[in-house]
Amino acid sequence: MPPIQEIIHSLEQGAGRRWLLLAVTLVCFLGIGVVMDTKFARNMTTPEGMEAAQLARNIAEGKGYTTGVLRPLSIRLIQNVEKPASPLLKESSLPDLHNPPLYPVLLAGWLKLNPFGYRISEDGSFRLYGPDIWVAIFNQLLLGTAAFLTYRLATRMFDQTAGWLSAGIFASTWLFWQLTFTGHSSVLLMVLSLSLAHCLFRAGDASLGEDPSGARIIRWGIMAGACVGLMALTRYSAAWVIIPVALYLAFLINRTPGMEWSGPSLDVASLGKLASSRLVSAAGAVAVFLLLFGPWVVRNYQVAGAPFGAAGHAIYMGTEQFPGDAVERLLYPDFSAFDYHEVRRKVINNLRYILFGDLTRFAGGWMVLFFLVGLLIPYRRGVLNRFRWFLVLTLGFMVLAMAGGRTPLSDNRDTADISSENLIAPFSPLIFIYGVGLLLTLVDQMRVGHPMRGRLIQGGAALLCSLPMLMAFFPPLPYVTP
Repeated sequence: MPPIQEIIHSLEQGAGRRWLLLAVTLVCFLGIGVVMDTKFARNMTTPEGMEAAQLARNIAEGKGYTTGVLRPLSIRLIQNVEKPASPLLKESSLPDLHNPPLYPVLLAGWLKLNPFGYRISEDGSFRLYGPDIWVAIFNQLLLGTAAFLTYRLATRMFDQTAGWLSAGIFASTWLFWQLTFTGHSSVLLMVLSLSLAHCLFRAGDASLGEDPSGARIIRWGIMAGACVGLMALTRYSAAWVIIPVALYLAFLINRTPGMEWSGPSLDVASLGKLASSRLVSAAGAVAVFLLLFGPWVVRNYQVAGAPFGAAGHAIYMGTEQFPGDAVERLLYPDFSAFDYHEVRRKVINNLRYILFGDLTRFAGGWMVLFFLVGLLIPYRRGVLNRFRWFLVLTLGFMVLAMAGGRTPLSDNRDTADISSENLIAPFSPLIFIYGVGLLLTLVDQMRVGHPMRGRLIQGGAALLCSLPMLMAFFPPLPYVTP
């Protein structure tokens, strides 16, 4: 057994310090989860989460990819493909045409481990439904994974201080904990977006340094395409992300010799190889994306005659001809006389609501303001600048998708931020990382003198961003949703 001094030194300076910090962080996160599950949980909080849960239960029980939510629109789409259609109207379930498969399939595996059962007590009195809490725990495990990925990515992009600060702000954001109780796939989409960010940033690093590697650029590009494919299989709107990914990979390397890497200047032949590598990487990302997402699109077309099933009709919802959710409730909707200028009006009106109304709520906090201000400040590392513009382009596509695909699920402004139609929240960790990067840059330029003053400023900013969650612990305790 080593002397006590060696143990103390290991905990303070050596490898033991890392394990001690990891253990303390894990205990704190688990403690927050227990408090959230016992004090704030009010069962599943969104209709789309309930729909995903019953779909996952059907898969877990061997009933296939079928749903008990019977919409007239889904029935009509299946009627258009399968003849005769009369037996379908007598069935108590239909093939699901609204939800991509990844989240329900993963949730189905988790529900197979459900220790609570599905029966409610005979007297009908209960405060919490066990399976709902089990689904929330699944999402909280995903949230912990996202916090770890946030730490790793922020550390790679900036330094360890940025990693801890970004992960701390992330883990103390009230919106993200609310999302764990919704039952839908936003937290899984967040994990996949962070995985995508890791791949793209590693591809950027592979183009720099003393030994730029075209093979690594291609490898990380292919993995990025796989991440986008999984994202599209989680939320159809995320398929738009493949466009920013392809653009980022195709224009990854600065064409000016010797400007972006720390090693010696590269000759024309080497630059040509790297340029071809980035194009191959972009093409590989698109190919892998299509390879993963394409079969499901074919399945939807074979079952419903539409590449995105009934979910693709969200563009019609909330227009003058189809107000509210009228499209889903019509067995014979008539699209022949539809005026597509109504879509333009819908998008513009919703853009006003998103951009000038509740942007900070959709993003999860005030750190988005640091991110927006940081757009004016260039970084010395070129990969940080390019990756930031990839994020801006991605957010632009997501905002447009939110505006065009908005449905009555987002009509309640009090709960719009936790609906599955909030496409900004899954990318909020990346916004937080850049916001923290700006904060640390400002603290460094302040020349505060004693290092403790800088830490106090950082802690104050983190406390400010965590106020919504901290205020939730004061009585009267709020519901997880208003």
